Amino acid sequence: MNINEKIKGKIEDILSHLIWETSSKCCFLVDINGNLISAAGYTGDINTVDLASLSASHFAATAALARMMNDNKFTVMFHKGKKESIDINRVGKKYLLVTIFGEKTVLGVLQKETKKTIDKLETLLKQISKIEEKPINNVKKTLSEEINNLLKDL
Repeated sequence: MNINEKIKGKIEDILSHLIWETSSKCCFLVDINGNLISAAGYTGDINTVDLASLSASHFAATAALARMMNDNKFTVMFHKGKKESIDINRVGKKYLLVTIFGEKTVLGVLQKETKKTIDKLETLLKQISKIEEKPINNVKKTLSEEINNLLKDL
């Protein structure tokens, strides 16, 4: 997906709002292929590209395990660490919201605000998809015209 700077700015605003409301350290929007779409907050020495890739692959592996157990509604993954924890949520069918937070974050607030954030992101990402999925009219006609024009010169 080709995201322009204006849309990327909107995504960063949405992510920043989540950080503000939850006292989280940082959060990321990642596609299911492991590509980093956007990041907000204090990333410090976190390798964001590796984090994106590992989050997506870990989520995919856990989702596959859930499917093996006949649970097709797997949408959230959580890891509690000593000082920092990671919350990974599915956003639509193609994205993941990864949030890193510490002891100051209240889990109930994080869950509530994450749901709001996912709703906002899904609305924005659907708008982008509609723009990208607009059909191109007369492609066949244009292509055949171009081929005929090229062949005329031979």
